[in-house]
Amino acid sequence: MATATGSAAVTEQRQASARSLLHSRRELTVLSAMSPQQPDDLLAALIDVARANGCRLRILLADLEGAYKFLDAASLADVRSGQVRLVSVAGAVPAALSDYVDYFPASLWSFDQMLARRTIEVDLLVARVHETAKPGVLSYGQMVGYTTSALESAAAVCFEVAPPASFPPSPALPADAADIAYAVLPDPPPKGRDRRPPSAEQAAIAGRIAALLPDGATVQLGLGAVPDAVAGAWQGRSDLRLHSGILPPSVALALAAGLFADSDPVATGVMPVPLGSPPWPDRVRLLPVSQTHSTDTLEHIPRLWAINSAFDIDLHGQVNAEYVAGTRLASGGGQADFFRGAHRSVGGASVLALPSRARDGSSRIRATIAPPHVATLAGSDLDYVVTEHGVAHLTGLTAAERAEALILVADPQDRAALAATAVNPRSGPHRR
Repeated sequence: MATATGSAAVTEQRQASARSLLHSRRELTVLSAMSPQQPDDLLAALIDVARANGCRLRILLADLEGAYKFLDAASLADVRSGQVRLVSVAGAVPAALSDYVDYFPASLWSFDQMLARRTIEVDLLVARVHETAKPGVLSYGQMVGYTTSALESAAAVCFEVAPPASFPPSPALPADAADIAYAVLPDPPPKGRDRRPPSAEQAAIAGRIAALLPDGATVQLGLGAVPDAVAGAWQGRSDLRLHSGILPPSVALALAAGLFADSDPVATGVMPVPLGSPPWPDRVRLLPVSQTHSTDTLEHIPRLWAINSAFDIDLHGQVNAEYVAGTRLASGGGQADFFRGAHRSVGGASVLALPSRARDGSSRIRATIAPPHVATLAGSDLDYVVTEHGVAHLTGLTAAERAEALILVADPQDRAALAATAVNPRSGPHRR
């Protein structure tokens, strides 16, 4: 592994690595590790060198917060011209780049399997990893994700190796897995977001979900303000277990408060916690997506309850977790994996939690999901929809009954308009 001291030396080593990796290439598909292990500076260097060499880049990434810090003015121009093609695997997408970011219409587990089977060909895997106390063994850091499958299939691997840090334990990562590796400076202090107090609507939703959870349930939580509120509503319960995808900082607070006391929580990654907040404990285990998101694994976990949010849902039960006002702002990620697994789990359930109205006052429960919006989740995998106005238990309902149940948890001012669009098999569409 190349070593460097000082930021100038690290920058030169990074540029030299980029030149070596892109030498004589005219096209290259690059897969980045999921954030927060996404090596933004290395991606920026690859784009700079590719521009100078006339190489077209295709970058697959899962930028969970949608920061896209590796793009500057010049690389933004490369994206808009098509010289650099961005493909989102999971996470958020900046609204200004939505028209230029392609995506895989697949769940996170499906994407991982396509990597493992080489259905998706990757020329170069890049990741920020960390040294450990064991010689020759590295740490994945805060995110394992799909990196393990990519290591088996990528033609070349480049690691930025940061000094040791405190992370939940993860599988051993051999240092010789990389074709090129170089040392980088310590990570800056984490910039986890301070947790905002839940709104009245979010608190009401969290309370309703807490009342639904059976004793001994295993919980999966998605990312977002509503799941954060849910995690804060379980104080006093130690009977719950945790098997999730990516854990939000609110779960670190819940663990410090004694929740999930009788279990070793499992996830594929953890988000940074704000400065001054309790760190992630060592009893959290980080595993690859191939294990954490596998439907075979999930459906055999008794009483698995998957709790996620979305932008809206229609009266057919179709869920949109990607589009807002015609602009694609997010990927479905692992939501579909957990909803399917929880729906099939004995004693488990899939729960969609969302406020009845969006910030602009429009109803999040809609007559139908219309183009260009698409359905992220089919209604057949959904058991409960929870808003501040109530709980709609959809399991076993007909299409007409499902629409009626959803209308009853919409905002009272929106129910008449929704009812006018619902279809009654006996009389056809309702009319005003």
